[in-house]
Amino acid sequence: MQRVLADPGKRTPGSFAGFAAPELEGLQFVRGEPQTLAALRGRPVMLVFWTPAQDRVIPCTSWLQSALARGLPRGLAAIVVCDGAAKADEVKAYLAEKDLPGASVAIDAEWKTYEAFFVKAGFFGLPRVLLIDRKGVIAFEGDPGLRRGEEWRASDGPTFVDGRLDKLLGGG
Repeated sequence: MQRVLADPGKRTPGSFAGFAAPELEGLQFVRGEPQTLAALRGRPVMLVFWTPAQDRVIPCTSWLQSALARGLPRGLAAIVVCDGAAKADEVKAYLAEKDLPGASVAIDAEWKTYEAFFVKAGFFGLPRVLLIDRKGVIAFEGDPGLRRGEEWRASDGPTFVDGRLDKLLGGG
């Protein structure tokens, strides 16, 4: 593991845990100010790859709302990135119905950020969550572990992300 941490070329393709996150590229922000990971250094960041179309299959809006409600008051910056197939008006309409308060939301029209984070066929699907520490290093990468067709409820208990998010925010 020490050799892998010392040489990013030795890591598994698409795996970023313990490494600096690639920068966001080619994003069209449909809500919130344009963000860069470099500008957010010094703050914990939750980067979520998500789309309204995916949310209809694996509903995660209620979980994202819960994570934002816990994290934003504790300094969390949240960026939600939709894939290039998403249309700005569709995303805005979805957010008007199921808001993600406090999150900046963007579309990766050129698929550059999705490619950089290996969110693509043969690697990782949606939803995908990366937690980035104050130094800009990926502290967690994965999915919340939600069930197809079932919206998450607080009574369902914590997801795969929750404990790591609390730890990132200094509470666990």
